[in-house]
Amino acid sequence: MRRQLTNINIEEFKNLLSMESWNEVFNHSDENSSLKAYMDIFLFCFETAVAYKRQKLGEIRNNRWLSKGLINSSKRMKILNNLRRRFTLTNEALKYIKKYQKNV
Repeated sequence: MRRQLTNINIEEFKNLLSMESWNEVFNHSDENSSLKAYMDIFLFCFETAVAYKRQKLGEIRNNRWLSKGLINSSKRMKILNNLRRRFTLTNEALKYIKKYQKNV
């Protein structure tokens, strides 16, 4: 579960707060009662405008900063390291892997 804090939701929240009658907050004689009334109104508006939304874990990840080249290089490096662990490679292949790893 996650809240979606979008500009539209924030504007709706502001709109709900502006339409609220604050008489209930001002009519209390002590500060604690006023604060409780204020918090009740505030939380009601917030939970109405910015409700929880169920999301899959895959949707939460924000990998927009990863370029396709970086993703491909990462996959290739993973394959090369896997080959190095599983097989006995020639010196030429090991040099290639080292050189590729330095450039990534």
